[in-house]
Amino acid sequence: MNWKLKNLQPLENNYELIFGVLVIPITATIYIGISFLPVALMPTCHFHAATGLPCPTCGATRALHLLSSGDFTQAWLMQPLLITTAICAAIYSLYSFIVVLGKLPRIRVAKITKKDRRLILTSCITLFLLNWLYLTLTGI
Repeated sequence: MNWKLKNLQPLENNYELIFGVLVIPITATIYIGISFLPVALMPTCHFHAATGLPCPTCGATRALHLLSSGDFTQAWLMQPLLITTAICAAIYSLYSFIVVLGKLPRIRVAKITKKDRRLILTSCITLFLLNWLYLTLTGI
């Protein structure tokens, strides 16, 4: 996989504007919705209710609620994959604002091989399953 800095071409997709800059309003909406949601009204997990095991996303709403109240450690302990993803999204959003407003070159993947794709997919599946194992072992 090769990375390079590249100036945005006239008809090229502006991923930073599309995805990165839109993360802020979406995140703000979720934050407002979850921060004012009483704990009693939070959704229940039907998979957990039926099997007694947590689903891979169990605790996500509670983790976002903890994160919105500023309790980063407890939020991460509740749902590490979600919180790590939220932090990565915040970093990408900051990068996006900088390159969009500054009209700077963008980071692009120049070449991605089949082996690279397989590694990325395997890594994502592994992280997903490790998160699920963590949730199962901790009884979230």
